[in-house]
Amino acid sequence: MIEIGSTILMAVLGWALTSYVRQKTNSAFYAEVILRLLDAVAAAVKDVQQFVDAKEKSGAFTDAEQAAAKCRAVSTTQSLLGPKGVKMLTKAVGVNNFSMGNFIGPYVEAEVRKLRKKE
Repeated sequence: MIEIGSTILMAVLGWALTSYVRQKTNSAFYAEVILRLLDAVAAAVKDVQQFVDAKEKSGAFTDAEQAAAKCRAVSTTQSLLGPKGVKMLTKAVGVNNFSMGNFIGPYVEAEVRKLRKKE
């Protein structure tokens, strides 16, 4: 009877430990991926912001150029993440490479708003 109880206890403890490790590993993985994304977005927006500032000062910043600047920031973000980073992000958030731009876009817009508040 004691052998059965200890076997069950070891199985439960093993399952609990495995679940704990998986949870911590996934949480750390997701946190790392999101931090990398936010860093890449911030760098990309700062890069594109120089172009935008110059256009705005000249008074020639059109809606088309605004859309192009956003696309450039998204593209730069993906370049900064690199193939490995994009693959990790794809795995973490469950989007494919084709919709990655749609996923990154709101982060770019949020970073732009954050920069505008500082000005």
